[in-house]
Amino acid sequence: MNEEMRKMFNAILEEIGRVEEKMDGYLERLETETETEVEVLHHEVNACKLESDAVGLLIRRMDQLEQQVGRHKDRLTRLEQKQNKILSMV
Repeated sequence: MNEEMRKMFNAILEEIGRVEEKMDGYLERLETETETEVEVLHHEVNACKLESDAVGLLIRRMDQLEQQVGRHKDRLTRLEQKQNKILSMV
């Protein structure tokens, strides 16, 4: 191999090294950005899960309150019937 070919070969190898370094830097930045985005998405997913759980709890509480209201209405109806019965005797 003559001297000129050797210099060209070395120049190509140096250029390949520079490109590899640039690619390494780019890939590291990309990986960091991706990890950050994944972390943000995890936070958002967890927030959605909490909101979903809260909505579920509120719906169950509403159902309980509606049942209590129904029981109170039934009791009030029975009391009104007793009151009317007593008033009709008088």
